[in-house]
Amino acid sequence: MTRIGFIGVGTMGLPMAKNLVNKGFAVTAYDTNAEAARAAASAGMTAAASAAEAVATADLVITMLPSSPHAESVYTGDGGVLAAARKGTLCVDMSTIDPSVSRRIAAAATERGVRFMDAPVSGGVPRAAEGTLAIMVGGAQDDFDEALPALSAMGANVIRVGPVGSGEVVKLCNNLIAGVAAVAISEAFRIADGFGVDPKVVTQVISKSSGHTWVMEHMHPVPGLSPNAFPCSSPRRRSSSTAWRPLRGWAGRTSPACTLCSSLPRIPRPSRPGHSWGTAANRPVDTGVTDWTSC
Repeated sequence: MTRIGFIGVGTMGLPMAKNLVNKGFAVTAYDTNAEAARAAASAGMTAAASAAEAVATADLVITMLPSSPHAESVYTGDGGVLAAARKGTLCVDMSTIDPSVSRRIAAAATERGVRFMDAPVSGGVPRAAEGTLAIMVGGAQDDFDEALPALSAMGANVIRVGPVGSGEVVKLCNNLIAGVAAVAISEAFRIADGFGVDPKVVTQVISKSSGHTWVMEHMHPVPGLSPNAFPCSSPRRRSSSTAWRPLRGWAGRTSPACTLCSSLPRIPRPSRPGHSWGTAANRPVDTGVTDWTSC
């Protein structure tokens, strides 16, 4: 049985690790959040007291962390993964981080005789729970082949895209496209609303036309119009510079503001005939968000 050390069992990491357990992998989990660690233990994992303990006897190390500084610290910091892992251990970072950070971690891993790949994911919490994530992997072919059984337990589409760092590049390209589409969709429905066109009708038409996208189907800006929509209410996805406040939109419910949602325009109805779209009341919420990598 392959022994996996899994670091970061939060909003995304926990359902991913659960799928590993369900597929027969022995998972030792660590998270700085005690509640997350308890949830992992309840799901059949062995809870470790530290990152070093989680990886000390692991055949494969998987990390799912919020940001570049977190990932670099977990791998290269005192008591981190590279200091504790056995030589030859394969590490797979599934966080969405800066590609240059992935390459720095890989270089540090090589110096210590540890192997490293980046494998960010797309699909959000629903697909993480289903085990149907898209996983884009940067790393050597032999390492990819070795990690594939574990990655396939978490994702339906696992694709090696190139050397270390390439997975992060592809993920950021995907996020760029998704972010632009989300802004365009929000603006389109705001315009339709301003002219009094029923958003349900607009949705029906666009869903059968060239403007249809995954983003509109799963992250519709008008409440209640898409049965497949899901909320982005995860604490790890909200901007650290944004107050914990309700945001009307995605999936027809009140959700905490997150990095993506809080950066998008609302869908205000013009308050009077001739009301300008360009006034302050209709501009996107300014949250000071600078990190789009976590959505």
